[in-house]
Amino acid sequence: MHDAPVARVFKKMMTRKAFSPNLLTAESLSAQLLLMNSLLQADVKLPDPLVIAHRGASAIAPENTASSIREAIRLGAKVIEFDVRVTRDGELVLFHD
Repeated sequence: MHDAPVARVFKKMMTRKAFSPNLLTAESLSAQLLLMNSLLQADVKLPDPLVIAHRGASAIAPENTASSIREAIRLGAKVIEFDVRVTRDGELVLFHD
């Protein structure tokens, strides 16, 4: 891997704002492709993605239900996002409006 050229290209890209959508030149595109290629070839361990289940496993079970939440956990979700509402009589319910 060519660390020095990659660092030099990256610094050049950042100082020239080569990632700006308004400044897409052949030079900036070439530099971005060179950097991306170098990063892809590097032996870098990226962290596992954080899996967030929106209203449980809503593609498999009815959203905001116990079965949807259990399924999301079974599938490996680390976070489950759901909507909690309070009824007039003070009860908590899962509900998306």
